[in-house]
Amino acid sequence: MESELQLLHALEEARKQLHITQEEVATRMGRQRASITRLLSSGESNPTLETLTDLLMVLGVTADITLRRSAEGEAPIQVTNAL
Repeated sequence: MESELQLLHALEEARKQLHITQEEVATRMGRQRASITRLLSSGESNPTLETLTDLLMVLGVTADITLRRSAEGEAPIQVTNAL
C-alpha cells in the first residue's frame, strides 16, 4: 500500500506544479471535486488502473513502468517525479 500512496503523492505534486486545481481535475475527469480530494489526499485510496490512467491524461503526464528483477528488500514500486 505504501507504493500506491507514493504514486498518488507524486501525482498530487505534479498537479500542484502544473497549477491545475482539484476542481479542474474533477471537471476534466467527469467527477466531483470531493472524490478527487479523497483520491489525492486520503491514506485510504485504492484507485483502479483506469482511474490512474485518467488522472495521468488529465495532468498531461506519463508514467514509465519498467519491469525488472528486484533487489532484496526493494519496494515493488519506486516513484520518481521528473517534472
